[in-house]
Amino acid sequence: MAKSFEERGPVVAATHEHAALDAVRTSLEQAACRDHPPTLIGPTGDRIELPESVLRVLRQAVRALASDQAVSVVPIEKRLTTQHAANLLNVSRPYLIRLLDEGQIPYTMNGTHRRLLLDDVLRYKKERDERRHEALRELNQISQEMGLYH
Repeated sequence: MAKSFEERGPVVAATHEHAALDAVRTSLEQAACRDHPPTLIGPTGDRIELPESVLRVLRQAVRALASDQAVSVVPIEKRLTTQHAANLLNVSRPYLIRLLDEGQIPYTMNGTHRRLLLDDVLRYKKERDERRHEALRELNQISQEMGLYH
């Protein structure tokens, strides 16, 4: 019987695998610069072109494993509960509910429960992060103009 994602747990690279991980990382990074995506050769010799989504996951996983970090691949539903969305945004659930009530993130109702699209949550997160970075740039500029940095 196949194990679910949760039963498998995180993966950690063995010390003797680091040279191979470096080679894989280099190959995956070079693949981003080529016109032809990498292919997987199956046990019967059939060639399967790797989709960009798989390449992105592989790049992230290999980078983490090569840095002695544990890696776990966990599927995320496209429709999120408010708790999952709050966790993804690193905010409290009541704060997320306030954002929803203010119309900052769209949602639908499933009976009495709110559901959010993953894309909407990620879009909000990206926009929020961009606003934060811009505010920090402005504060840094003001501080420099006031002579607070030498």
